[in-house]
Amino acid sequence: MATTHQWCHECILNINLQEIIFDKIHDDRKSLSALVLTSKVVSESAERVLWRTLRDLLPLLRLLPGFQMHISANNGCGFSHPLNASDWVSFDKHAAWVKEITEWGTQALLQPQTWDILLSRRQPLLVNLKKLRCRLLAPSLAPFPLGTSRIPSNAENLGILPPFPPPAGLTHLCLAMNVSHTDLSRIPPEVDSTLEHLTVNNFVPWITRDLYRPLDHRFLPVLRSLTIHTIPPFQAPFPPFPGLKCLRLSSVSEITAVQLLGALESPDLQSVLIHNSSGKHICQIVAQRWSRTLTSFDFACTTLEDLRPLAECAALQTFRLKDCRAFHIDEFLDLASRWADIRTVSIPMASDISLSALTRLAHQFPLLLVGELDLTSLTPMPPIHETSVLEHNLKQLLLHSSPPQEEADVGLLARHLDRLFPRLDEIRYVGRIGAPDST
Repeated sequence: MATTHQWCHECILNINLQEIIFDKIHDDRKSLSALVLTSKVVSESAERVLWRTLRDLLPLLRLLPGFQMHISANNGCGFSHPLNASDWVSFDKHAAWVKEITEWGTQALLQPQTWDILLSRRQPLLVNLKKLRCRLLAPSLAPFPLGTSRIPSNAENLGILPPFPPPAGLTHLCLAMNVSHTDLSRIPPEVDSTLEHLTVNNFVPWITRDLYRPLDHRFLPVLRSLTIHTIPPFQAPFPPFPGLKCLRLSSVSEITAVQLLGALESPDLQSVLIHNSSGKHICQIVAQRWSRTLTSFDFACTTLEDLRPLAECAALQTFRLKDCRAFHIDEFLDLASRWADIRTVSIPMASDISLSALTRLAHQFPLLLVGELDLTSLTPMPPIHETSVLEHNLKQLLLHSSPPQEEADVGLLARHLDRLFPRLDEIRYVGRIGAPDST
């Protein structure tokens, strides 16, 4: 067995090739057509991959003859001359391939009359769009409806939501900053039956029932995944989200998290992620209501005592903690022994992570993400446990630490791990906890 040692940060591991290409295009002020359409070695299937995800509409707009980045200093982008039917052929072809917009913000760059030209010619503008991520350009700007067919001429009305009607098949919507109930109430009916994933960042205080009235009978019943970052204190009840499968919360108090969990009417919640909050009440309500369906639990710093109610969640497959310095590995293994289907465990910054501790963990989990590996435990080498090494299930080991600097330490670590974990396929270093480039 040859163990692969690889130094990489989490951010590097998740780099999207498409984003590199589009960043390069933006930096060099080149059009996407100049890069792809003039290449004789790029097949149509490869083109489709390149066009599947765009940061914004600019690569598409550059396909239209006469499109200029800056008509004047104040008027933004637009067309230097009128367009005829033949000018839209390339635009229509490639617009049909776009499935995701990752950083909506083009509306600030375009002249209002430019939107008039686009929307008078093409509605919906992106016929196959599935995922849309919007961002607020400035907190003072008031949003306009997502489904309006004309952009207001008053630039102050520009906001987080694009002026084109979304296609009926939109499944993912991310509203990135300062969202109010007004924004949600303006989401058009075209997405009522298809929107399954909603992400909201920095919610403006939602303190009245008015937030839910326009939505109760619309897409909330079909929503499957809800992610909310930053929820201020409030008095109004949360909606029931009867079909919810995945809930992610961050920057919330324990009281707020418990209120939201208590309001849910979903019988089949499978995944819960709650960061920047901790407490036994969250674990208790999760275990009481979804012990049969919960498969993934991701939590912030807590104590082992707070986690004990999760022993009833027999279907749990993935368990992650941001910080578990409050308890020891043996205590955790006693709890985890109740999870017959557990596959992935992340316990960064554990208080007693060492190679000896890894041998105990490796019996149970195929994938581990652990804290600082104590290299001092490598010499002398810890004894092999009485059970056969072949019983170890560990296949992938992710370490929140820097790799050994000395070549001798690298070789020593490899030899020990090869002996202890014969099924181990990969060791990966993902950066230190708290480092700017780690997650």
